[in-house]
Amino acid sequence: MSWDANVSGLRERARGRKVATFSDKGEFTQAGKSWDAKTINRVIGGTLTVTVEIGEEKFRRTVLVLAQQPSPEKIKAYLAARKASALEKLLAQESRFKHLILADSEPVVAGDSGYGAAQLTKPIPQYHQIWSWKENIDAAIKLIDEKKQSAKDWLDGNGTYTQDMLDTETISLWNGGHYYQWYATPAPGHWDRDKKILCDTKTGNIGWDTSVEANKDKTEGDLRDRDKDEYNKMKKGQTKEHPWKYSGVCYADHILGN
Repeated sequence: MSWDANVSGLRERARGRKVATFSDKGEFTQAGKSWDAKTINRVIGGTLTVTVEIGEEKFRRTVLVLAQQPSPEKIKAYLAARKASALEKLLAQESRFKHLILADSEPVVAGDSGYGAAQLTKPIPQYHQIWSWKENIDAAIKLIDEKKQSAKDWLDGNGTYTQDMLDTETISLWNGGHYYQWYATPAPGHWDRDKKILCDTKTGNIGWDTSVEANKDKTEGDLRDRDKDEYNKMKKGQTKEHPWKYSGVCYADHILGN
């Protein structure tokens, strides 16, 4: 079984460049004359090539294995059953609960190599975690639990914090970077949103570090006008002349309406 992961985004259109290739294989011996592909116990798709050897005879057949899109209600029910309903807002933001491109029945692949409904990026998901929507979400549940522990460790380092602060820090870390920074003044010190980050409020997670010289003393509108044409270039668009960034702070502000 093999599958080329080509960029799709969330739109129903032809896919773009290839970002990765996934594959799996195995072999067995049997006496029967038929074989059920489900016996491999893998929820994966792509091009399935079956080669059968009987004595000196060899037969090869190739078929395309595709997936089915679960409804948003089915995904939400699965999250509820796993006691992970808090992930609903993240999945709504990441993929609008879309696991597949309906035009080809293959998983969503973002330009930054985010896969499936949960847009798993780092760590790179396994083949079955991309194709199976349930395993995609299971991996997301495990990841958000890890982010929550990291958020708790961070906030435990100073002062006191609320449950809402822990949740906000967790969401920020999901996308990348701490939401809260410890400010020692005025005494005795306090946690506050990272004051260096200015967000492009017309996007979901794009902003600027205002401590960078090129961003100092500029408004959101100034910076957006300068950099907006570079956004679609993703990492390649983040240059010395256009020092914008993906920000977990902006991501959390967007999702929580801050």
